[in-house]
Amino acid sequence: MTTTWRPLPEELDRPPEELDLTDPPVPERRRTALLAASVLAIPVLAAAVSFGLPGTEAVPHPSAQIAPAPIDVGALGATGVAPGAWTPPPTPPAPIPAAAGPVDATGIPGRVLQAYRGAESALGTSAPSCRLPWTLVAAIGRVESDHAGGGAVSVDGRTLAPIRGPRLDGTGGHPFLVDTDAGRLDGDPGVDLAAGPMQFLPSSWQTYGADGDGDGAADVDDVDDAAVGSGRHLCAGGPDLSDPGQRAAAVFAYNRSDAYVAQVLAIEAAYAAGAPAPELPAPVSSAVPGVPTEPGPDALAIAPASPPATPAPAPSVARPAPTTAPTTTTPATTEPTPPVTTAPTPEDADPSPLFGAP
Repeated sequence: MTTTWRPLPEELDRPPEELDLTDPPVPERRRTALLAASVLAIPVLAAAVSFGLPGTEAVPHPSAQIAPAPIDVGALGATGVAPGAWTPPPTPPAPIPAAAGPVDATGIPGRVLQAYRGAESALGTSAPSCRLPWTLVAAIGRVESDHAGGGAVSVDGRTLAPIRGPRLDGTGGHPFLVDTDAGRLDGDPGVDLAAGPMQFLPSSWQTYGADGDGDGAADVDDVDDAAVGSGRHLCAGGPDLSDPGQRAAAVFAYNRSDAYVAQVLAIEAAYAAGAPAPELPAPVSSAVPGVPTEPGPDALAIAPASPPATPAPAPSVARPAPTTAPTTTTPATTEPTPPVTTAPTPEDADPSPLFGAP
């Protein structure tokens, strides 16, 4: 801005050599006005810098553009989040409520009944010649876990709590089973346990486990998956389960116990007639009366060490016929010697092996 010097009125009569052309005087009023204008301009300029003028774009100062520090990829966790930036996960959602559903005339909770019918449908597609009835799967589910603990499952079919059989560690009359899954399925890294509502041993689940609900996982604690797995076990070997003899053989392969077979088939007949299952007797796999156990496939059925609460009639022992006639020296009034009843020998016991078909 160029400033043009103009003399003041009182300087018009003075000669030029007496005037100071380099520092023109400014009246006091003009100086005060300029000072006030400068003070007022400061906030306006500050606002313009802060918010920008219309049609302009703020450009940060070069010193404010600091390059980010390089990230050490090796310091990141598996999730790709730096350890220092980790924050606790959100509170997990509340458990899905049980979805037992209405109980029909058979006494089976609706959600579990859906799983049994799903197994019949699945095997009807994959093994139609097997003719698997849902009533047979349901009968096994009744014996093994009382239909997943009375229908204690979520809406997606998973049991609200894991169902596990007794530890098969050789105590309490149970067999000893070496661990085969490092506890991945049954939660016990020491020995194997039967797991899930259909009570599969880890080795059997590896063979017959199935994804019954199409969620991409074969879950032994899911009633849909376990029911289809049970159907696959029953249909192994290609039986026709509409034949009574083949049906009994398939159940025996599931749990090698004649008492178990009779129990399952009685319940299956009731379900087929639309009636509730009969009351269950003492667990057929209990080796010691009073010790609760859960029968499982692959045969946890063991001959009881002592008679059960409701023993079956003992086989009659034939009395050997006398080889000679009684001598006359025996008094006629003497009572005959009572026959000796012996305990069943191992040959008299059920020769069934302990474990079902692999």
